[in-house]
Amino acid sequence: MGIMSTSQPGATGNRAAARVACSLLLLAAGCAGIESIELTGRQGEAWDRFHDCQRETGARVTLKQIEPGGRFVYSGSRYELNRMKACLDARRSGSGGL
Repeated sequence: MGIMSTSQPGATGNRAAARVACSLLLLAAGCAGIESIELTGRQGEAWDRFHDCQRETGARVTLKQIEPGGRFVYSGSRYELNRMKACLDARRSGSGGL
């Protein structure tokens, strides 16, 4: 069983509501036949940062959710999460990766 991690630690009271809203939006979009949903600027940046680190580290992690503010949740084994987190932290601090 995998472990879940977030790109920004700290819980908010609205997290569960945001997940439900995002899930409903995705469900509605799928039912309506919409092929893509436009990401916010911060979601796009998070998407790029996640996939850049995934390619760079070779970490086998799964992106579970991206919130409108750019916070994202991903899962994988502890080893894979540590590799991914190191890359994401380095990118956040501006040193560009591993």
